[in-house]
Formats: sequence, structure tokens, C-alpha cells
Amino acid sequence: MEQLALSPQCGFASTSQGNLLTVEDQRRKLELVAETARLVWGWRRNTAPRA
Repeated sequence: MEQLALSPQCGFASTSQGNLLTVEDQRRKLELVAETARLVWGWRRNTAPRA
């Protein structure tokens, strides 16, 4: 688990043309990454990661 990482890179623009994502789509994707991190590592919303 100490070497596990999450990356929101896929699905976001990686070229100047970008991907057809709305701001809301991007927000939902980032919320999913954050929620997954909380489930995996036990973080709670608005708290700092454990050291």
C-alpha cells in the first residue's frame, strides 16, 4: 500500500486541442480520485494526510 498511487491523468487534456470535458466532468473525475484515496488510505474530507 505504501507504493500505491492514484493518477487522474487519463481522461484530461494532454494536447493543445484537449478533450471534450466540461468543468463539471473534470470536477467529478477529481472527486472520484479523492474519494478513492479516502477509501484506500482512510483519509477524511478536510483533514491532512497521516504522516
